[in-house]
Amino acid sequence: MQSSSFIKAIHLVEDLIMNPNLNVYFSHVVIPELRFKNIFDKQQSLKYSDRIKLFLCELVQDLQLNVADLPDAYSHFLGDPSVKSTGKDDIIQYDTTIINGIINLEASNKRRSSTIAKQGFFIFAKTLHELAHACIFRSGRLMISTHCQLNKKHECFNTPATHALSAEAGNAIER
Repeated sequence: MQSSSFIKAIHLVEDLIMNPNLNVYFSHVVIPELRFKNIFDKQQSLKYSDRIKLFLCELVQDLQLNVADLPDAYSHFLGDPSVKSTGKDDIIQYDTTIINGIINLEASNKRRSSTIAKQGFFIFAKTLHELAHACIFRSGRLMISTHCQLNKKHECFNTPATHALSAEAGNAIER
């Protein structure tokens, strides 16, 4: 992924993880005790900021990033929900056409800085989207291994029932 836009997007993700006012938006997909609460309270989530940062740092170190043909998506998360999985096999895939288009535009003499910035932000938003899914898988595995609030196995790998994340975790984080 030899794209300056992609590299900038990854740096933005790193900055978000380190910022306690931003990383708390991942609280309901990271902290098991908040998973089933139906209200997102930023002040309550701020209490968990350091724990969220540590979780996200460990998660991104294990994630693999690659490019694949994704005919119906810009990006996709592939994860193994089994408790035996270490998470090192979890993959965020980006669509080949999108990444090649960004690389070609960056190499072009017709590129504009505003277009490059938009591309970088687009990759950043899609990475956050898939990172939310990766968080659900990793915290789900932890919930199963510790039997923390475990009623049904599928609940560990579903989107939390919060107002902020009611539709789909990746879309909510992306917003």
